[in-house]
Amino acid sequence: MQVIVTKEGYRTVERNPGFEFAAFYADNYYDHDRSNPVIFHLRKIPKAEPIYIIFGGSRNNPIGEKLSINTRSSGVVQGEQPEGMWIQFVPGPQNGPGNEQYNIILGTAPGGGVSLVTGDADELAPQSGYQSPFDTQQMAAYDGSRFTNMKAFFKDGKGNYGSVDFDIELGGHKLTLGYLLKYNPSGGRSLVGTRGSAFQINK
Repeated sequence: MQVIVTKEGYRTVERNPGFEFAAFYADNYYDHDRSNPVIFHLRKIPKAEPIYIIFGGSRNNPIGEKLSINTRSSGVVQGEQPEGMWIQFVPGPQNGPGNEQYNIILGTAPGGGVSLVTGDADELAPQSGYQSPFDTQQMAAYDGSRFTNMKAFFKDGKGNYGSVDFDIELGGHKLTLGYLLKYNPSGGRSLVGTRGSAFQINK
């Protein structure tokens, strides 16, 4: 028997939300125990709000510069912006000739901050726990190492919330950056878009 739990307005947390009562000879056999119940985790889906959803990429970005994604027109620009979040690559502690490594720093304009997502996260930005600049403690190597599923929430200098998923690659002393940015310009923490949300693609 397999059990799957659903509830309207909620989503599952685990990749495989079902639970299977296996045969006694199987590795995942479960013998019922009142003191050790099977727990199904569901997370409430935040109320949808009109947000900006920006998907794109940018090549040949200089290393060492603060790079921001323009939340209104999309595209990557150099320097801090009042809205959104910036990303910067600085030489890491092991950086040197033949061993070029760069530390990934995230930040916002003054008054905001960043919170790195390390596990499962819904689309409701946290109220607190932000800092800027934020050292992610993640390294990117010159040999073209790729980071996927790197995600951060942010609260920017205007007090608005958002999130960015990054896909990063270094090569030829240049930075290739792929991103998915969600931004709520109303000040709300929900990053679930309505049908009227603005969707932009930067090619």
